[in-house]
Amino acid sequence: MDPVFNSGGRVVAWLSFEDLHDQDGTHLGLVRGGNVYRNDGMHLGFFADGVFRDGDGHVVAFVESGDLGWLDKPDLERGRRPPKKLEDAPEGEPVYFWPGPIPEPVPAWGESWLVFMLPDVMEPDEEEERMGDVEG
Repeated sequence: MDPVFNSGGRVVAWLSFEDLHDQDGTHLGLVRGGNVYRNDGMHLGFFADGVFRDGDGHVVAFVESGDLGWLDKPDLERGRRPPKKLEDAPEGEPVYFWPGPIPEPVPAWGESWLVFMLPDVMEPDEEEERMGDVEG
């Protein structure tokens, strides 16, 4: 299982094969064919070369081996352990939406991991804390 780091080097999620989990082990979504989907099937972006990118090609997160290109890799948070118990993906197969062409990678940071995973959240403070996507 690989930690997923945000632009500040904080662990914001865990990648286990193609499944994404938050700090508590809650299943967030999955990676299929280089595309990142939320549990409800909403297409969120892309995953290639160890880097999560939004629909515009901006970097939103990465695994330790990720190739950030021209971006400097931040100092990485160490010592955080993965959740002891991982929630299974929801039953049933959601309808996955084809995202269209993959954008060219952009050598810049995009929105936060929280905005990437939960774009419809209006009050993110509590979710940011739960998902570890706050600096400090």
